[in-house]
Amino acid sequence: MSDIVFIERARLPCHIGVTPKERSTAQDILMDVELELDLSAAAATDAIAETVNYSEVWELARACTAEREFRLVETLAHSIGRAIVERFGRVEAATVRVTKPAALASRGAEGAGAQLTVRRSGT
Repeated sequence: MSDIVFIERARLPCHIGVTPKERSTAQDILMDVELELDLSAAAATDAIAETVNYSEVWELARACTAEREFRLVETLAHSIGRAIVERFGRVEAATVRVTKPAALASRGAEGAGAQLTVRRSGT
């Protein structure tokens, strides 16, 4: 499928990190999401009911980041992807990229993170 609804570089607070000290304070993560779904009906009808409202996707992702602490960006990305696929029946796959801007800032990197895809049929 080649139809995509996306969100780029959403900044969300999250208690994330390997050490308890790192998780003790919320830090911003950046999230990119690509949702694979058939958009032909939405394009033909101009009706929001025929697509996925990206504002609702953002709210769901924000709820995921707020509901618990995470040690790994991989776990956070999977949690967001799984929640999206479970909530929005039109979505066949959700690719979630989570970046921690502060992860390697002291070494000159703009961020580090992980990207993974959750498909309706599994993973």
